[in-house]
Order: sequence, then structure tokens, then C-alpha cells
Amino acid sequence: MDEKYWDWKNNEVDYKYYPFLSLGKCYLKTKNYKNALKTYEKALNYSKKDELKMSECFYGMGASYYFLEDDKNALKYAEKALKLEPNNKLAKELLENSKANLRK
Repeated sequence: MDEKYWDWKNNEVDYKYYPFLSLGKCYLKTKNYKNALKTYEKALNYSKKDELKMSECFYGMGASYYFLEDDKNALKYAEKALKLEPNNKLAKELLENSKANLRK
């Protein structure tokens, strides 16, 4: 792993990003989607404009909206994730599923 992620004293942003990202994933897995959204938004604030980190947050937010049956917002965040990380398979699947639900 890149050493910069472990330099907590000199890299405060990464130190705060990963706990929020991990907590967001936990909320998502435990079906606590509203808290997942809030937590992914906090992680996004600490992403330091890193495109891969932002993409991961956007995917998590999109997945949360998807499970809250808000396909319009799920699609929006899947598109944001894919814009930053075009090969993100999970975001592609989220995009397709959200589009399919909106066509129903």
C-alpha cells in the first residue's frame, strides 16, 4: 500500500477519509441506507479531490439511493462515479439497474 495513506501526521485528509468510507460501507451492508448516504458525503469531503476516492463515494451514494428506491438519484451518482472511473464494474451495474427500474 502506498506509504502516504499511513502517514497520519502529515496526511490528515486520508486519515479522516478512510474511517468515513469504511463506516459508509458498513451502513450499506447493514441496510442503514440513510446513514450510509450521510457518511459517504462526509468521506467525499475528505477525498482531497482524488478521482478514485470520489468515484468510490459516488458509487456508495448511488447504491444507497438505489436501495432507498430512488432510481433517479442512483442513476445520477452512478454516472458521476463512471465519469471519474469508467471501468468501475459496480457503478456500471448500478447504472444499468437504475435505468431498467426507471423504464418500468
